[in-house]
Amino acid sequence: MKRNILGIVLLFLGLCGFAQKKEAVDFHVNKSIIVDGDLSEWANWADVGNQGKWFYQIAHDAQNIFVAVRVKDPTLQNLVARNGVILNFMADHKKKKDRIFVYPFPDREVKRAMLQEDFDPAKDYKSDLISRTRGYYVSGFPTIIDGLLSLQNNYGLKAEARIQDSVLCYEAIIPKSLVTIVDHKMVLKLSINDERTAFPITANNNNRSGSSSPHRVNSSRMTGKSKTKITMEVVLQGTLVE
Repeated sequence: MKRNILGIVLLFLGLCGFAQKKEAVDFHVNKSIIVDGDLSEWANWADVGNQGKWFYQIAHDAQNIFVAVRVKDPTLQNLVARNGVILNFMADHKKKKDRIFVYPFPDREVKRAMLQEDFDPAKDYKSDLISRTRGYYVSGFPTIIDGLLSLQNNYGLKAEARIQDSVLCYEAIIPKSLVTIVDHKMVLKLSINDERTAFPITANNNNRSGSSSPHRVNSSRMTGKSKTKITMEVVLQGTLVE
């Protein structure tokens, strides 16, 4: 019995240690970014998990944080179109809330409507889902009500995504005033929402994972016959440098 309890404790500590592992990176200044889903102004992409499936880059200017993501893997593209990219700006104290921003975020009604449509093999359902997103999901921002936030808002929050040359391209802008930055440092957990990722659900959130879509995919973190585990998130200890 004691051995079993010890094993459970060690497993829990191991999982906690994995969850808290951070990659130390520098976020450099880039004043040429326009958040439009065109990633031509970005370079030096970081390969998540060194698996060649999805990539990220972070930059900043005097007022904002910029996040860019390139997704090459078709299954991960489906997950992003269906459930979104999650930006989790982690709090510096356990009594504070993380600031969470999710886009794309097609709600349940959109998915249900698409499910009623006749299947068209020539249709780009990923682009269709992205285009039908009616808002961003936000949580933990002190001046913003948790839930669905309009794409046209007065908080400076914006994201765009598109399929370009068989790659899903994502860009977002987050004002520095809305996140926790201490001594030019911040912690960002960047995730592809695979329907297992937990984030707060409020009365203002009209979407919940579990409804089907025309391109429903297996949200398991295994892929193909190789059963290779795909890295779905990365935690970045970023230093804002010039």
